[in-house]
Amino acid sequence: MIENTPKKGIDNPTTERLLKMFDNITLTIMRLPGQNLRHMPALTPVQVRILELLGLSADVYTRLAYNSE
Repeated sequence: MIENTPKKGIDNPTTERLLKMFDNITLTIMRLPGQNLRHMPALTPVQVRILELLGLSADVYTRLAYNSE
C-alpha cells in the first residue's frame, strides 16, 4: 500500500494520491447582513507545485472562494 511506503510512487503518483494532497481544504462562508465573509486555508508548497505541474496558477484556487455563490 502507498500509505505504508511513502517513497514509492513519488516520481509517478496516482491521481488518487494527488487529490489526497487537497483533502484538507475547507471553504468557510459566513453570511452576515450586507456581507459574506470567506476563508480558505493557504496552499502548501506541495499543493502549489501540483497545480503548476498541471499548468494551473495558484490563482485558480483563490478564485474559488469568490466564485462560490
